[in-house]
Amino acid sequence: LRYSTETRNWFETEYPQFLEAASKPIDREKRSNEHASHILEALETNRVYRGHFNVKNNGVITNLPHDAIIESPGFVDRFGINMAAGITLPEACAATCIASINVQRMSVHAAISGDIDLLKLAVLHDPLVGAVSTPEEVWQMADEMVVAQAAWLPQYAHAVPAARERLSTSKVKTREWAGAARRSVRSIEELRAEKAALKQAG
Repeated sequence: LRYSTETRNWFETEYPQFLEAASKPIDREKRSNEHASHILEALETNRVYRGHFNVKNNGVITNLPHDAIIESPGFVDRFGINMAAGITLPEACAATCIASINVQRMSVHAAISGDIDLLKLAVLHDPLVGAVSTPEEVWQMADEMVVAQAAWLPQYAHAVPAARERLSTSKVKTREWAGAARRSVRSIEELRAEKAALKQAG
């Protein structure tokens, strides 16, 4: 939440500057940090570009599901994106990844079917949520979300009245805390200073 708040504040303050800069001529010698131009260059010129790419697994990582989306090393040339195959993660790493993959599967199935109970179980099984929230808190949070986002979640329309009813009689107390990390939201000035320091160091 802290990061999201900082990003929103940064965007609201800096976006007008981005728009102003957009009208200036593009300097072909100064690329951004985005991969896109390098990938396109490799595809068109066969100048090999190496990086980490988000692709469907398809056996690249041997101990993760084939249909999972992974980020893994590879290279691009005129034949496309070529992944380094045959990677096997240590068991502990694979277990962590598989837990997240299964949570994502549950979330997708819940979103498609409008199954609010499956949605709650997906949230509950997320390792980060489960580390700081009780099942009762997760249940209430999911109810609050489907009620607040009802206009954009028509698949849960049938569940909204019951969620509202549960919220009206909820006994789950809101905890007064600043989050697990307990870091304060940085000001725009602090974010600018950090960005400038990173630019100078890089």
